[in-house]
Amino acid sequence: MKLLFTLFTLISISSLLQGQDTLFRENFNTLEISEWTMEYVNQEWDWTISVGTGYGAHPPFETQEGDYNAAFKRLDGSSNITKFITPTFSLEGTTKPELSFYLAQYFFFSPFGSGNSKLSVYFRSPEFNSNNWVKLQDFNDAYDVWTKQHILLDTAKFSSVQLAFEGRIGDNEHGTCIDNINVYETEVTPKYLNSVSAIQAAEDIIPSGSDNNPILQLKFSVGGNDGVLELDSLVVTAIYDADEIVPENGVKIFATSDAEFNDTTQIGNSASFVNGKAIFTNINKDLPFGNTYVWVTYDIPEDPTNEFKGKKVDAKILINNIKVNSAYYPDQIINPYGYREINNSLFYDNFENSSNWVLTPEFEIDKPKGLSGNRGNPDPTYAFSGYKVLGTDITGIGTFDGGYELYLDENEYTAQTNVTIDATYYKKLQLNYYRWLNSNSNDNTSIELSTDGGTT
Repeated sequence: MKLLFTLFTLISISSLLQGQDTLFRENFNTLEISEWTMEYVNQEWDWTISVGTGYGAHPPFETQEGDYNAAFKRLDGSSNITKFITPTFSLEGTTKPELSFYLAQYFFFSPFGSGNSKLSVYFRSPEFNSNNWVKLQDFNDAYDVWTKQHILLDTAKFSSVQLAFEGRIGDNEHGTCIDNINVYETEVTPKYLNSVSAIQAAEDIIPSGSDNNPILQLKFSVGGNDGVLELDSLVVTAIYDADEIVPENGVKIFATSDAEFNDTTQIGNSASFVNGKAIFTNINKDLPFGNTYVWVTYDIPEDPTNEFKGKKVDAKILINNIKVNSAYYPDQIINPYGYREINNSLFYDNFENSSNWVLTPEFEIDKPKGLSGNRGNPDPTYAFSGYKVLGTDITGIGTFDGGYELYLDENEYTAQTNVTIDATYYKKLQLNYYRWLNSNSNDNTSIELSTDGGTT
């Protein structure tokens, strides 16, 4: 997958650390953290002070700086979420307070499941939101080496503040580590667009009759801490057969704060291709400090006569076809390698208004809630597309909220379609779906096909 990267000329600015006033600091250089506290979200599993993960087989094997770091690490296959909470400090009277810290969370490959632990950062204050935790940012990507992170604390300028580093760890995930935490006052620096990059969002088959299929992922990287940096307009140019196939108002753009696609936050109005171009104006998306991901998606209409089979769709961004504030980008065409091919769909369901299934407990169609069960990885917190998914124990049923029960009989849980699919004269049939599979290595899950109405 080719990565296209355009680097813009930056205004020369002073380092954010020059002349800073330190408001809170922790480098874990002693084993004494008595002023820190923990809040167990699902099970009593502690953060520890160690060197790296403290788990010899997986990095990091060393601290980022000094003698020790904090780690939330795996010792068994259970799913655990715990907040690691700072002592109270003050941000009263600050102008542009900022948090920086180093993060490492190794991506582990295994035939039984692969992934990385994850981190979320929160703040709370008795002067705001009834002292409830307010999420600042999620860190869901893998960082195999120590990587510096920054979060602006504009929303947390109170006299009494605490931060929480919430570790989330599941089966075959081997820990999240933090080190060298600093909260400091920074100089006021106008926001600027550091870079924009793009990758092909996906290359798998698109079924006919489906909406919001990701085509292109744009990554806007922003520096600075003050003012408005507004994504104002964007022109998407069709490639291959997109201009012919994508229906009216079938081009959309969505924004996410991380590199995982979901279509819950549409920005701008839906657009249509006219002479091969879909034009988005008055998007009015203020780009925050850090990374914002903008996804170009296509709707694909029903295809009862199988006219779209094998046709391809893709997108590119031409020079100066992105407007941010009063400036135009990019300075070279954005057209990462790849495309998506369309196939006729004999059956398609995105579970938003589905009545196509006969479910036996604990299968449900509902909005995922990130429940964690008793072992393994937690459920997702969002659907891939739309709001609902099909899965087991999405809402918290039985003994283990978010996880299937123990000692099940064969096929005790089933989700069976109640429609018959006519595949007469078709060959090379394929089943395509997105999954979030979380089953014990000793358990079996299966997909079965019946040609006699489900009798066998």
